[in-house]
Amino acid sequence: MLNIFNLKYIILILLIIGGIIACQCVPGLDTEKEISPSEYAKVLCVNGIPQLDKVRIDAGDYNLHTALNYDLEEGYEYFNVPPGVINFYVSIRNDSVLFNGLASLSRGKSYTFLLYPLKTKNQERVQALLLYDTIGDYSRTNSYFRFVNISPDAPTTLLFELKADYTIPLGLGFRSFSKFFTTYPGNYTISIKNPGNDSTIKTLLNFPLTPGKGYTIIFRGYYQSGVQANGSNLIVVRHDFDKIFEK
Repeated sequence: MLNIFNLKYIILILLIIGGIIACQCVPGLDTEKEISPSEYAKVLCVNGIPQLDKVRIDAGDYNLHTALNYDLEEGYEYFNVPPGVINFYVSIRNDSVLFNGLASLSRGKSYTFLLYPLKTKNQERVQALLLYDTIGDYSRTNSYFRFVNISPDAPTTLLFELKADYTIPLGLGFRSFSKFFTTYPGNYTISIKNPGNDSTIKTLLNFPLTPGKGYTIIFRGYYQSGVQANGSNLIVVRHDFDKIFEK
């Protein structure tokens, strides 16, 4: 015959076993998970179409800009977007879609999304470039720069120059861009030239390149129009590589 002590002991063991079985997870069910910043891709947007102000840019279900202007030359920032194949939408005012395109974004990587106009015989369409903001070996003591040409009526090739104690030249046609180059921090002269008639189109004097930063030097808008009424053809977008690449 079981005494009271043994009976209590058996009941306690059964209760513990029953609790363990009841707490097992049901296979195939996903629990909610908060996405940390390192699990996102990052996207920075630039409007390169002078007559197109207050554009809305969406990446999937994420709204990046409600009213991105052409003349926003400061304050460019990255927005978190989930990785994967993402549908980018560009619209204006009455939500009519001006651009719709797919792009594959990788986790933890940074991108620059640039809008530019593409002229055809009968119309002008909105197009986009998605640039991968990456470099080889990062050092916080260096500066980094690249060139981008998204001016639709510019000559076949424009000459981009970065000059201090030495000159770094690069020829780029429409819809072309370079990789990021490494240079020393300091003040530089940035010039865009037409090699066809040896003329200088735009110049920025004593532009500072600071340590740990990247710079995208963009010639945008219409070459034939000169200086745009609501912004400059030549802009420089700064990337905080010290925040992106430093662990």
